[in-house]
Amino acid sequence: MAFERIIGQARAKTVFSRALQNHRIPHAYIFTGLYGVGKEAMALELAKALFCQDIENKPCQQCTACRQVEHFNHPDLLYLFPTQKSADEKDIREILDQVSEDLYSRKSKGANPGIGIDQIRDIRKATALKPLGKNRVVVIAEAEKMTLQASNSLLKILEEPPPNTYFILTSSHPSALLSTIISRCQQVRFALLTDKEIESALIQRQNIDPEQARLIAGISQGSYRKAVEWLDENFQQLRQMALDFLRTCFKDYNTKIIFIENASKSMDKQTIKDMLSLNLLWFRDAFLIFENNQQDNEFLLNSDQIEILEKFIGAFEEIAFDKVFFALEQAISYVDRNININLTLMSVFNQLQQSLKIRGISS
Repeated sequence: MAFERIIGQARAKTVFSRALQNHRIPHAYIFTGLYGVGKEAMALELAKALFCQDIENKPCQQCTACRQVEHFNHPDLLYLFPTQKSADEKDIREILDQVSEDLYSRKSKGANPGIGIDQIRDIRKATALKPLGKNRVVVIAEAEKMTLQASNSLLKILEEPPPNTYFILTSSHPSALLSTIISRCQQVRFALLTDKEIESALIQRQNIDPEQARLIAGISQGSYRKAVEWLDENFQQLRQMALDFLRTCFKDYNTKIIFIENASKSMDKQTIKDMLSLNLLWFRDAFLIFENNQQDNEFLLNSDQIEILEKFIGAFEEIAFDKVFFALEQAISYVDRNININLTLMSVFNQLQQSLKIRGISS
């Protein structure tokens, strides 16, 4: 099957397979969809297909062109992604080697990487020359991270695209792009991956236990890359931290302050968001059991924690789930927007304490 290295995305695979067969590839694509669903991976595989020397099976993964793209040494491939201004050739090569090993593994170094005007100027210079072969492909990952200058410079190229040059942009936040750039690209939306697709990929590609794969797939909300990040972040330790967070809700003020101070010192913004997300998913399972007496492992994300879930639920006379969900979702949003983390966590503590009525304690 074509594009076998891509997880799921059957519709996108069909679209590109037909376009290749009919030799009707637009000069510019933009792939949109959630972070981690395979947009960038597909962009690179489509680039490979456009260079592939096989007549029928594109990309064949075997020809010289496919291997060159895979190792980022094809002379007509330009692959651009957000970097730090201080990034040197060694840093870039390290990232390229990561992607060469795993299409879903690119990790940016440092905070707030971007795509600057100089990078797009290099693209303009390169595309002004004829490709060494038949085609040239320019892949720009996370295109929304271009500066305004860079965006305007790219727009000029897209307005008068060089012959035999294909542009493939990817973006998880297309609303942050210039509308004029989007209008000059054919947009292809990438769907959320199913739990089964992520679970199978984790077992095959990460060689992890099927039960752990099922659990992580269930909480990854359609993103394979997020699932892999859960593995990197010591998932079980983070789950325990999330439970400690809940227990701290009912402790005294000083204990809450100590927990918050330790969390601020030991966790970055993403880890705190992940901890709150795990709490949200914990209450999601608690709701299924509490309201619907649902204990089927197929529907519970924390299926390996059923006994702890039941004890947790049994400790409360009443749980205002709507307020709990609102408090946690709001907190995740606040952390994402860089609102003071200490105040955000204290607010969640207070809201959860008010939303959970412990048995035997009158209000």
